[in-house]
Amino acid sequence: MAMEPSLLPGGVAASCDLPRTACLRVGKQAKVTTGRWLDGAGLAAYLAAGVPDATLATTDLYKRETRLGIALDANSRTAETGALYTTETVSFAKNSGFLVGVEGAGNLLPESGLLRLGGDGKGARYRRVNFTRPSIQMPGTEGRFRLILQTPGLFSSPVQQNGQGRKAGWLPNGIGLENGSYLLRRDDFSAHLVCAAIPRHDVISGWDLANWRPKTAERTVPAGSVYWFEDFQGDPGKLAGWVADGLWGKNDDKTRRAEGFNRACMTTWT
Repeated sequence: MAMEPSLLPGGVAASCDLPRTACLRVGKQAKVTTGRWLDGAGLAAYLAAGVPDATLATTDLYKRETRLGIALDANSRTAETGALYTTETVSFAKNSGFLVGVEGAGNLLPESGLLRLGGDGKGARYRRVNFTRPSIQMPGTEGRFRLILQTPGLFSSPVQQNGQGRKAGWLPNGIGLENGSYLLRRDDFSAHLVCAAIPRHDVISGWDLANWRPKTAERTVPAGSVYWFEDFQGDPGKLAGWVADGLWGKNDDKTRRAEGFNRACMTTWT
């Protein structure tokens, strides 16, 4: 099976006004299977417009656990009355973990060791591994390309509609509505957004250690969302740099940027 944006006459509906609709072509009707993941080989096949040989279930990688807690009075260090709360944690499966990049450490970081991980300070092992990130492929001869989110997207592109501005959190920064079409316009390049496949939004928050308060809850575009563009004009190198830098705008949130949001792959669309 393959994902191909197309316009099917007579009945495919979408919640946005893009000119194309992403349709999954399969041999027979079936319910959509969720909770599947690609490994490195599967992602490489997908980026090359192929079909992965296999996928992984969420349970192959991790499981979620809900934990009950109670707030403490900062002065007396006793439990506060009626201040129960729950948190959701992630427990990795065997041979699963985080892949983290470190810059500027030189040879100071040992090849392997132990560290404290997460707010609960759980013990974790780390080791150095060889990793090559997916290469960025430039738009094809017809100026068409895809963007695939690797991490959740935090976007705030303003869109003019009926003479009024509104925020469209599903649009990567720099895309606006011009003459009835969605146009990605930067200083050195432009392209038309013609199709998108985006699941229901997620909500992220967090804790601001510097100011000792919760971070503002924000809607995010889920990882795995795909955007199709065509009619690319301009400098391909600048486009590649924008993608590699995280799809951020000029006035980005440096804290969220450091946390790794808006990472994406770019590949051709044939």
